[in-house]
Amino acid sequence: MGHNWIVEQGLAGNNDVDVMPVNDLREHIPGVHCPCKPTVEIVGANLVIIHNSWDGRELIEQIEEWLCQ
Repeated sequence: MGHNWIVEQGLAGNNDVDVMPVNDLREHIPGVHCPCKPTVEIVGANLVIIHNSWDGRELIEQIEEWLCQ
């Protein structure tokens, strides 16, 4: 199973951008109130909401990046 991410704008009925893991262990709720406690960045006039995965793929991606250096 691939550990991909999806970037979608307007999922919560506004111009916010959600970056969410695909095929995660639990479902994510678009927006800042997701139980994964996403981080929020302001880019221009939009909020970019970066969700944390339930399966730990960020750690795996970081390790892969270190090994490829």
